[in-house]
Parts: sequence; structure tokens; C-alpha cells
Amino acid sequence: MTTDTDRQQKDNGLKDYGIIYISGAINGGTAESVCKEIIDLNIKGEVNQVQMIINSPGGSCPAGFSIIDIMEWSRIPIYTTGIGMIASMGLLIFMTGEKGRRVITPRTSILSHRFSAFNFGNHSQLIASRKEEDLEHERILQHYLSYSNIKQKDELEKYLLRDVDTWLTPDDAIQFGLADIVDQAAVREFLGTLHYPLSFLDFETTYMTPVPLFDGTRPYQQVPFQYSLHVIREEGGEVEHYAWLAAADDDNPAARLGATILKSVLPALIPELSYGRMYRQGSQSGTDCPFWFVCP
Repeated sequence: MTTDTDRQQKDNGLKDYGIIYISGAINGGTAESVCKEIIDLNIKGEVNQVQMIINSPGGSCPAGFSIIDIMEWSRIPIYTTGIGMIASMGLLIFMTGEKGRRVITPRTSILSHRFSAFNFGNHSQLIASRKEEDLEHERILQHYLSYSNIKQKDELEKYLLRDVDTWLTPDDAIQFGLADIVDQAAVREFLGTLHYPLSFLDFETTYMTPVPLFDGTRPYQQVPFQYSLHVIREEGGEVEHYAWLAAADDDNPAARLGATILKSVLPALIPELSYGRMYRQGSQSGTDCPFWFVCP
């Protein structure tokens, strides 16, 4: 008979083992979720270290630096592992891991570059916003100087923060002091903890615009309009693929995307509902529905 304790342990999942998984864009919802998990693990004091696994193309600088500040605050050491892609702010978060414990997998894509931004307003407001842009660039420079082998600004702008994107191999990242080790054994150990069915979900959202693109949405809200899901139900099984793309004239793509998931592929997603929880903080409803973009 399943007890309440058993159910709670099952719901906590990776968190019980001090594992935090960051996937997708870094935004306010991601930052809130990750910061709360780090704080909670520190309060409970039940683990000796936190293992943060990162697969992210980057995102918001303020959101990313809020994660970095909490990582540096944590009295429990945070080990980082980069998989898939660690780019832009995703790379800065990865670099913040405990020195000597920043592991990168052999096939990880790594991108270092200067931040991008857009502003709007009258002439005076645009001039005033330039100060924050300069401050943001300085924060990034200082972070690289603190967590890499490069200690001069001109060298950073020559090798890692050039005018164009800088793609790195894992060995390059180790050479520049952004990572410490490429650990294939650690990868095999982690993969051994996974169980079937395995679900791989990705979705794309609209750009954050000051004027909402659709009725019922708010300024700067990212509205999902496409998803791709791959499912492997058993070892050696065929890869199943589900996908959906909104029509150009769709006036409510998020609702239709969610309805498609709930109707067609929800059973395959059940083991991975935590993915949706990373984004539910962006919900207008504030409910616990993992698919926040379709919750009433």
C-alpha cells in the first residue's frame, strides 16, 4: 500500500537527490524555480552537494544573474554539468559551478558572445537606457574574469566576447577555464538513472513584444506556437514523433497547442511533467497545471 510519504518522495523526484535540471530559455519563471530549489535545499540541509544539469540556449541576463547570485550565496557547493547546449547566459550559469566540478559532455555545443538587447521609447529614454546596457556588459566581463583563466578585459574581447559569436569545443572550454573536465563516465552514470518511457519535448515561443500579439495575453508574454515531442517507450523501441505548428492566421495558438498535447500525447509526457513546471510561474492563472499556457 502506497503511503503519503511514498507519494511525496515520488513527486519530489530529482530534488530528493539534490539534482536541479535547467532546460530551455532562461527567463523569470526559470529563475524563480531554480532559486527556490537552491534555497530549499540549503534550508533542509539533506544533501552535501547540489548537481545542476544545464541544457540551455541562454536568455534573460537579469534572470540568469539572479540564479548566479543565489548559486554564489549557497553554502552547499553546486556542481554543474553541461549537456546538449550551454550558450550565452546558459554558459555563464554553468561557469559559476564549483571549481573542479564543472563537467561538460563531449558533444555539448558551447557559445560565448556579448549580450543582445532592444529598447523603445523617446530619445531621452533611449539615451538613459544606455547606462544599463553598459552596466550589463561590465557584469558579464567581470563574471568571465572571475570564472575563467583569462584575467584581462582586452583578452576576453579578443577570444570569448568578440563582435561575433564564438563557438567552442569542450576542449576549448577547458583551455579557457570555463569548464574543468569532460567526463564520459559521469555521462554513462547519469544515463543509467533514466527509465522508460523517455520523452523529449521542445517548444518554440513568440518574441517578447510590448504590444500583446493575441487577445488574453500580456505585454512581453512568450506565447508557444509550435512543439516537437519524441518518445521512446521501451529499450530498443521505435522513436515516436509528435509535432504541431500553428497556422499563420491562428488567433490563439497556445490554447490549440495545449489542446493537442492534452488530447494526443499527454500519456507520453507524464514522466516529464516537471519540464512544464519550470514554466508555470509565467501562467496568468497561477495554478499548478504544468501546461500553464492552456490552464483556465
